[in-house]
Amino acid sequence: MVGAVADGRSDGRMVILVPELKGSHTTGITLLHVRFHERLPVPVLRGVLQGYDRRYDRLVDWVTETESAFRDDLLADVPVDDLLVLPISDIANRWRQ
Repeated sequence: MVGAVADGRSDGRMVILVPELKGSHTTGITLLHVRFHERLPVPVLRGVLQGYDRRYDRLVDWVTETESAFRDDLLADVPVDDLLVLPISDIANRWRQ
């Protein structure tokens, strides 16, 4: 089971929710308050997004539904927090021409 990244509801801090497992049963959840770098190099972002719920592939698919190409370089202009928590459809709007 994979954890999730989210904005904290009451304080807006970024959190990672990590399920605690015993066998195949969830026995609890660990909440980690985190701060991400504001920006990261494109190759690093690509790897992070690919590893987190295949967000990179989903973003490329969403963008190329309406645009002729996906420009990786534009990833560097998007805050890391946004790339991890905003809906893919919202992030994809940055690629619209």
